[in-house]
Amino acid sequence: MANRILPFFSVFFVALMMLGGCKKDDLVNSTCDEIDKLATEIVDTVKKGETPKDGVDAAQKLLDSKKGDLEPKMKELGELRGFQVSDEATARMTSTLMDAVGKVEGLKIDYLGESMSDKDLDAKIEKLTGDFSNLLTG
Repeated sequence: MANRILPFFSVFFVALMMLGGCKKDDLVNSTCDEIDKLATEIVDTVKKGETPKDGVDAAQKLLDSKKGDLEPKMKELGELRGFQVSDEATARMTSTLMDAVGKVEGLKIDYLGESMSDKDLDAKIEKLTGDFSNLLTG
C-alpha cells in the first residue's frame, strides 16, 4: 500500500506545481498590461504638458503615484522561477520590459534640444527615466 501512495503524491505534487504556473502567468500578464499602460501614460503626459518641464513634472507625479502598486508585483515577478510560468509569459515579460523602458527612455531623444540648453529639464528627465527603469529592474 505504501508503494502506491508515494507515486500518487508525486503525481499530485507535479500537478499542483503546474497549476501554480498557470496562476503565475496571470500575474505576469496583468503586470505586463500595467507596465505598458504606465509607460504610455508617462510619455503622453510629458507630451501633453504646457511646457516640457510641466509635462515631466506631471509624469513624475504619475509615476510616483503608481510605484506603491507596482513595486510589490515587480518584486514578486523577480522571484519567479522558470517552472512557475510558461515560456510565452516569460517572453511577454521580457518584451514588455524592453518596450516600456524604450518608450520612456525615448523622452531623452524627444527633448534632447531643449534639455541641452535647460539643465533643470535635463535633470528632471533623467530622474523620471531613472525612476521608471529602477521600478522595473528593482
